[in-house]
Amino acid sequence: MQWLDGGSINMHIVSGEPTIVDAAAALLKAIVTRNPKAMIRLYSTGAFSFALAYPGSNLLSIAQLFSVTHVYQAFHGGEEAAISSLPLAKRSVLGGLLPESLLYVLERKGPVAFAAAMVSDSDTPEIIWTHKMRAENLISQVLQHLGDFPQKLSQHCHSLYDYAPMPTYPELKDEMWCHRYYSKLM
Repeated sequence: MQWLDGGSINMHIVSGEPTIVDAAAALLKAIVTRNPKAMIRLYSTGAFSFALAYPGSNLLSIAQLFSVTHVYQAFHGGEEAAISSLPLAKRSVLGGLLPESLLYVLERKGPVAFAAAMVSDSDTPEIIWTHKMRAENLISQVLQHLGDFPQKLSQHCHSLYDYAPMPTYPELKDEMWCHRYYSKLM
């Protein structure tokens, strides 16, 4: 469990090399699905931010990791019974990073559909998401948030990540998310 304090697996995700990113995400998934204590603390390694900062299009391994981990993180610090009644965006560690519509794709349609949605352009009542939103909002804001943490992590693998929700999406400012659909505010 020593890797959970930072570690080299996150550095592999930051590498940007598609085969290394796939292998690192698959390894993280294998580790946390067999270790409940590691599962609930994965958010504290920065793994979700590092994975979302990856600009590549091969997101299936990352989506599979997200699928089995995103709602099991202890980032909220509350009672599990109270948390289960919260909306998905509040229960998921990804709720502060992605629009709720993408979380529902991950939950309802699975990792394959989520990976496809992340790299596509959609403007439907169910999903509003574009390449521009991913590149200019998500990736750039996550990289800005991470700052020099990847360099610190490469020098000191036990560096601690400071989790914080961050991106905002101007494209969604006139949209209201209601019962899994967007409705334009007039």
